[in-house]
Parts: sequence; structure tokens; C-alpha cells
Amino acid sequence: MFEDPEGYEDGVVTKANWSIPWTANLLSDDDSYRRIYFAAIRGTSGREVYIWQYDPAPAGATSGDGLRGACIVADFTKDFKSDGIVTFQTEFKGQGSPTEIRYA
Repeated sequence: MFEDPEGYEDGVVTKANWSIPWTANLLSDDDSYRRIYFAAIRGTSGREVYIWQYDPAPAGATSGDGLRGACIVADFTKDFKSDGIVTFQTEFKGQGSPTEIRYA
């Protein structure tokens, strides 16, 4: 358990928290899906993933805003609608303070 100078704490939902909801359609053997799935089923043991989330770049910029940081995978649901493709929804709940990325 730690608290940083900005008020974020690891493992505790505080007034300073962050999360990213995510929905995706991926192949069931895709490495990204498998990493998220295994982090989700092991989430109760504190398994963290490190994510980078970027928004599309605005006109005239080379990159968009975003966040990156350590998080746990929460509220994971999945559905196989066709052969080999899995649709899943999850929420990445931040652990500690995120790094904010401003567009350039």
C-alpha cells in the first residue's frame, strides 16, 4: 500500500482515482486478449497490467491525449458471437497516479 503526493493510493479507491472502460472484438488467440483475460481472472490476487491509452490526434497534431499507468482489470465480461472472435468489456481501474499525455 502506498500513497503518492497527489493523493492516489495503491489498492484503495480514493477521491483521486482513475479508470478506463473498454470494449473490444479480438481473436480468441490474440495476445492482448489473453493477457487481459488472465489478468482479469487473477485480479483477486493483485495482478496488475500496464496500459497506454491514447485518443485520436486533433487536426494538426501528431498524437492525442491519453493516460498510462498500472491498473487492475475489473468487471470483465466476454461473449463469443462467431468463430474465433470474442467480444469483451472490461474496466481498467488505476493503481496509483497515472501519467497524463498531452497531444503534440
